[in-house]
Amino acid sequence: MIVLFLVMLIAGWQSGLRGAFLIGYDAYLCGFVVIIGLVRAVMARRARTNWDISDHKNRLLPLLVLTVIFGVNLVITNSIFHNTGLLNMHRLWFIWIIGFYLITLKTKISGHISVLTLASGQIIWWFGPALTPVLVSIPLVAWSRVVLKRHTLVEVIGGFLYSLIFFIFIHYVG
Repeated sequence: MIVLFLVMLIAGWQSGLRGAFLIGYDAYLCGFVVIIGLVRAVMARRARTNWDISDHKNRLLPLLVLTVIFGVNLVITNSIFHNTGLLNMHRLWFIWIIGFYLITLKTKISGHISVLTLASGQIIWWFGPALTPVLVSIPLVAWSRVVLKRHTLVEVIGGFLYSLIFFIFIHYVG
């Protein structure tokens, strides 16, 4: 969630928001992240599971709720900020979460790795190859997810491949 929050903060700047508009967007984003965190905590507590919601079947409802929240966020972002670059970034993440949810209907992939891969790609896309070292974070987080037994190696690779293919499609094909 922190990585997504930081990328969205950067997206505000990258899309040309400045001054009061940027401050308003940042405040809006903080509220958005707090709402997601609270909803996620309540749902994890009800499911009597950890924060990661390790059980595949218990992830479906929280992911569906998260997808709806992202959809509402997209509508709000469009109606308040009227910024094409910002709207495109929020649209990208909304489409991504829909795909992630659809994959989760069948199997479990690593959301941590998936978000980190897409976020790293976006940062390099914006700021150029000088920031390529951020890619080192992907195998480090992947390793930690496997060592902590939150995911198998296949699930981690699946999360990476989903976002890599999504990123390539969005930026080079679409």
